[in-house]
Amino acid sequence: MKPRSMRLSVILLVSLVVVGTLLLAACGGGSTTTTAATSTQTSGTSTSLSTGSTDTSGTTATSAALTPKLGGTMRIAAQGVGVNIGWPATMSASGVFVQGYYETLLRTDNKGNQIPWLAESYKVADDQKSIIFTIRKGIKFTDGSDLTADVVKWNLEHELMFASAAPAAGAPAGAPPASGSTGAPPASGAAGAPPAGAPPASGAAGTPPASGAAGAPPAGGAITPMPGFSGSNWTSVEVVDPYTVRVNFNTWDNGIPAAFGDNNPTLYMVSKAAYDKNGQDYLTTHPVGTGPFTVASYTTDSTMKLVKNPNYWATDEQGTKLPYLDELDYTFTADATTTLMMAKTGEVDMVATVSPGKQMVDYRDLGWITHSLYDANEIWVPDSAHTDSPWSKLEVREAAEYAIDRAAIAQKYGYGYLQPTNQIPPRNTTAYDPNFALARNYDPAKAKELLAQAGYPNGFKTSIIVWPFGDRNIALAEQQYLAAVGIQADVQLPEAGKFNSYTGPQGTYHNALLEIPVPAQGPSGLGCVTFATSLFGDNWQKPPELLQALAAATSAPTAEVSLVRAATDVLTKSALLIPVYETGYGRADAPYVVAEFGKRGLVQDSLERAWLNK
Repeated sequence: MKPRSMRLSVILLVSLVVVGTLLLAACGGGSTTTTAATSTQTSGTSTSLSTGSTDTSGTTATSAALTPKLGGTMRIAAQGVGVNIGWPATMSASGVFVQGYYETLLRTDNKGNQIPWLAESYKVADDQKSIIFTIRKGIKFTDGSDLTADVVKWNLEHELMFASAAPAAGAPAGAPPASGSTGAPPASGAAGAPPAGAPPASGAAGTPPASGAAGAPPAGGAITPMPGFSGSNWTSVEVVDPYTVRVNFNTWDNGIPAAFGDNNPTLYMVSKAAYDKNGQDYLTTHPVGTGPFTVASYTTDSTMKLVKNPNYWATDEQGTKLPYLDELDYTFTADATTTLMMAKTGEVDMVATVSPGKQMVDYRDLGWITHSLYDANEIWVPDSAHTDSPWSKLEVREAAEYAIDRAAIAQKYGYGYLQPTNQIPPRNTTAYDPNFALARNYDPAKAKELLAQAGYPNGFKTSIIVWPFGDRNIALAEQQYLAAVGIQADVQLPEAGKFNSYTGPQGTYHNALLEIPVPAQGPSGLGCVTFATSLFGDNWQKPPELLQALAAATSAPTAEVSLVRAATDVLTKSALLIPVYETGYGRADAPYVVAEFGKRGLVQDSLERAWLNK
């Protein structure tokens, strides 16, 4: 199988330059319990959601059983991400190394809880029209500048927009964009007193009630968000005092708190002082954050060196300053064979991106510890909205689903790491139903019968358009199963630019199945539905009952299992999205590496806590 990114949603949003509503919740992890990352951390409270398992093979000592050894360099093989590694609004960099130098206001654990991080606390207003963050004092960026409410406001406003909408370097916090740019927030929204009904600045995070007293309307004008960000209902960001920030919004969405944690796009905090001094172009390759490491050198898609930030603010539970390691050295390679050879010859200690399947087997056989997490389902998206397409007919879509033997495909090409699935929510979400009653299992005779009912007794010709990181062998197997019932499909694997033309609000394709993973986007599974509604544009039907169910699920105080399932059941009954097999991401570690996996919301492995037991 071709290597898959550890953050499927990042590849789909940035590498393909598509629009997806990705922020209802952070991608869920395994059932591993998250430990507080600092002795002074204040934990927020939110509804705890159980998730599926994180699979780990191999034997290694855990960090809880041994005293971490300080110092040393860990060498990591990862996939390259291009030039921009430091301007969050448009960068494709993600996960495993960006977390080394950038941080967020909150962190998301593997149960979907939002844990205060750069913010020491947060509180949702009783009227659900604002959220207040109290910023942890004493945190500095690696250039020595302070993290303050003004800096947080500047980051939140400007990470919502494309780089072209950023203000001119040297502009004060909250300033409008440079002349000629578009989509920028207004200059209004300066610091002021809280509106009536707003909570005090202090207090732990909590699940907001369904209703509450109305507050005064938020100050400032509307913010135009970066595509893919759920902040489309934000109205303004205000500075309440030097270490308190309020974000105002017009309607409640139960994914709003998660937007400030380990999410996608990620609201990283960047040094405004560095921006003012050097400009945006400089930051794209010279990130300045608050994280445990700082970028010492970077050669595009070749190597990166991160060195220890001696002034990092966080400690472990015993009071030991983080990070444990002195240095992280990355080598970027997209070739799985080359990466495996590097592991065999001892050139790397960790491989950050390992696809479920044959790659996992290779590292397991090498004696390495392998980790895997299933956070996405590979699906077909028929162009059901086009009335002249065969896929506009329910019977045709049902026939395609009955035509494929999911179990046989997963067994042959998954090497024990891929599983078939009949439902939209991935296995590690609470919406996943182990007793799912709407499954359409392999039945070629039923498929032929449905095609005849739809007016295609002899089948028809169509296409399977597979996303650029898809597996050609699996697509060819699907082609054979469809052919067996009369559907003659040609398989296309377009490059990213071409695939982009099929997705997003303006994307279009005709008489085809678009094959692409839909990530969980959080432990509830709601994010996979919202992801689809934006990513696939007007090519597929979105009936009123789906939109109503989705509105009910997102507007609830928290993501309720029954409401999420109601939305995904509409998709299944109408065969608007057709699941094929479960997929996800993985990592491989040398036996002496001690590092967390699956404890954070996205592929965030808290490498400030990693160490080498040798």
